[in-house]
Amino acid sequence: MLEINYLLNKLEIITPLGQKLVKNLTFFTEKSQISKELNKIEETIEKIYTQEKEIKEIKRNLMYIKDITNTVERLKGEYTLDDIELYEIKYFSLYYEEIRKTMHFSYLKQPSLEKVIEILDPDNNRLPTFYIYDSYSEELANIRKEKKTATDEKKKNYF
Repeated sequence: MLEINYLLNKLEIITPLGQKLVKNLTFFTEKSQISKELNKIEETIEKIYTQEKEIKEIKRNLMYIKDITNTVERLKGEYTLDDIELYEIKYFSLYYEEIRKTMHFSYLKQPSLEKVIEILDPDNNRLPTFYIYDSYSEELANIRKEKKTATDEKKKNYF
């Protein structure tokens, strides 16, 4: 078991999600399971050698991926997310999409998060920031416009 720990410590895991997966590894004992995993490794190694530029791009984008498990769990629980959590989802989605578009692995499910980005970035700026855009609500846009043009006296009384 010491050898396994040594090997796992030598891995360059660059995301919190990857680190969590390594901590919770299960070992295969069935020949079919091992064979399936070896095929995945073979495909990955081939891409490492034949698509070096894309692998570097994926590694660069993986550095920006944060563990948003708690935010996703809150979303599943139908809680109202705050602006920080909405930012986390948008940020994750933008970098995930960059990774997804860079390379396809046959053994990974890589659903598109473009619809999520569309909702959280209605102006299609594709910036890893979050702002409550006027595009979300006509009422909000009108209030902001009114506030911007209001006199100082009116601002004190109204806003």
